[in-house]
Amino acid sequence: MPPLRCLRIAALALLIVPPSLAGCGNGKIGITPHASGPRSPGITMDNFNIRMQPPTTTAGRVDLDVVNQGPSVHQLTVIRTDLPANKLPLDGVNVDLSAPGLDSVASTRNLNPGDEVEETVNLRPGRYVFVCNIAGHYLEGMFKTVRVSGR
Repeated sequence: MPPLRCLRIAALALLIVPPSLAGCGNGKIGITPHASGPRSPGITMDNFNIRMQPPTTTAGRVDLDVVNQGPSVHQLTVIRTDLPANKLPLDGVNVDLSAPGLDSVASTRNLNPGDEVEETVNLRPGRYVFVCNIAGHYLEGMFKTVRVSGR
């Protein structure tokens, strides 16, 4: 991420959250409170990896702050499921979002390296798998299990 862009993100984060929760340069983009909902962890995608700390949030309207740190195009799909994260049904080289047992809740647009996006989603309590559903990325291990607790 260019230093000036990183500095702008850090300055904005200082206005929104305590400095101990904001990060820049280490893959974290901070925690964004939703006006009427819980706080959400920042989500970083890079070389076939999805990072999110902590991998939990609270049910309700949640702002997912997503950044692609490259080096290739990624996207994020949020799936509610009880299936093991590494055993999702496939349609060729992608997760089959129409398969039984999968409830596709939201998807971002394709993100080029350096792109950021915020998606507001309504999450019910349960188990979710966040995946990059670009061809072959899930098969390379680009998924993360997320737990959503009740209010």
